Amino acid sequence: MGTDAPALSGVLVVMLVNLRAGHRGWGWHRLMRGPRSLGPQPGMLFCKLMGSGAEGGFGLKPSVSHQGLLALFGNDGQAQAFSASPVLQDYQARSEHTWVGRLSITSARGAWDGHAWRPTSGESLGHASDPPAATPPPAATGPVAALTRASIRPSRALPFWRQAPATQAQMAGVDGCLLAVGLGEAPLLRQCTFSLWSDLEAMRAYAGQGAHRQAVEQVHAHDLFSESLFLRMHLLAQSGHWPSAAWAPSVNRTTPARPGPQGAARRADP
Repeated sequence: MGTDAPALSGVLVVMLVNLRAGHRGWGWHRLMRGPRSLGPQPGMLFCKLMGSGAEGGFGLKPSVSHQGLLALFGNDGQAQAFSASPVLQDYQARSEHTWVGRLSITSARGAWDGHAWRPTSGESLGHASDPPAATPPPAATGPVAALTRASIRPSRALPFWRQAPATQAQMAGVDGCLLAVGLGEAPLLRQCTFSLWSDLEAMRAYAGQGAHRQAVEQVHAHDLFSESLFLRMHLLAQSGHWPSAAWAPSVNRTTPARPGPQGAARRADP
């Protein structure tokens, strides 16, 4: 795995949208152009615009309306500014449903496009007394999130996709899952999932059992990925509404994460 590029760290903004029928062409045009369609954004270190499976799920059938945007910023102030920017407002005005979350990275393993990732530093969260490379403050209580992405080896695509129906079925109604979406940079071979959980215990309980655990074992046993990344994150703030799909519960609120011992949580964006 090539990780010669500088490691990435900061505050991640995740936006999920379900575009209204009259604006799906607009959304697909931006999706095809990728990050260039956003224009210059102060402090943006990394960005991906991605499509989704049907109903925002994890299957092979693509959605005509669901999309996701992930953007990493050097500090929380830049992430907050982007969360309220005209770029995201354009998506919100054209979408039936949107959800925006701002997240700090508490653990990272792997790489994306050759960039290794590392946890968010205290300086990125506004703790000026901490040096940039300092260990991040202890995670606050409240919602946590996971992001997994992978470049699937073409010769291993079939074994990978055989796991998808079972893992999606396991997600239905699982205790503590607030939101789960399947995303993709490219059909079949460059996949990403994002999930939001009520707490770390619920996330760990899901990951350690059933179809999800079997899928992880298959990945390691058969070397399915040429590159992969796993991020565990703490939710700083969220806004918007994301309705439940046939296989997942819903999240519907505009709220800050509860403050922890270091005051890492921030209020929800207006």
